[in-house]
Amino acid sequence: MPHSFQTYKSKLRIFCEWVEQTGLDKKNICFFEQNSICEFLCYIVEKHDVSQRTVKKYTQILHGFFDYLLKVKRIIDTNPVHDIPNMGSIKDEAAKPIPDRERQLLSKHIKEHDPQLWLVCQMEYYCAIRPNECRQLQIGDIDFDNHIITVPKDISKNRQTESVNIPRQLYDYIYNILNLDTHPKDFYIFSHNGVPGKTMLGKNNFRFRFDKIRDRLNVSNQYKLYSFKHTGGVKLVNEGIDTWELQRHFRHKSIDTTERYIRRNFAVKSDKIRNDFPDI
Repeated sequence: MPHSFQTYKSKLRIFCEWVEQTGLDKKNICFFEQNSICEFLCYIVEKHDVSQRTVKKYTQILHGFFDYLLKVKRIIDTNPVHDIPNMGSIKDEAAKPIPDRERQLLSKHIKEHDPQLWLVCQMEYYCAIRPNECRQLQIGDIDFDNHIITVPKDISKNRQTESVNIPRQLYDYIYNILNLDTHPKDFYIFSHNGVPGKTMLGKNNFRFRFDKIRDRLNVSNQYKLYSFKHTGGVKLVNEGIDTWELQRHFRHKSIDTTERYIRRNFAVKSDKIRNDFPDI
């Protein structure tokens, strides 16, 4: 996938720059050892204060690179990427659900100043469709008769073609206000000039636009564009949606994934704890 390729390329470029800075580029690669890999990872942690998750990603990519040299090119005898100690800070990098006050502030501004981005936010909130999936959807992926959006497997994160229901609020917006059904089926829903068209928008287009508005409104950067998806999930759980229904709507691979999602974002919901806890 293009995104994975760019990630590998970027991290290997940083590794190569460090190798040159330390003079290790003058050393035959077959003499690279585990301690050199650890020194590089320590450098990344100290310079960029990266998380354990990021360190593990670097480790995975470097292991794959040296495995290629070992098994395909056969120019090294052992893979030096092994027994890497835990390093990096522990960070919760997941997008947080947006509290009502901040959500209303963001929604009002986005709706007024960037209607196209507002549609992205609604598709996340109401249909749990990820921003990168939204970007690649076409008019033909919307079934206006049955109120369904189908996310094809070639753009879906989980590589499966699945359909989700369109809640009435979003359906009214795309059908009665935007009249999306009047556009050719092969048009991308999100294209240039804020209207459907033949050209897909760039990968980071939505995120850059959202971040700019969020920062202008002095809203915490722990809230991301992707937060609208989690915010919709919070609202559904608080309304008592069945876990199985939430799994299907969020297109989780298993019910276990949905249950982990609920545990991460919610306390155990108990009216007895909230209302009948004995006084201290």
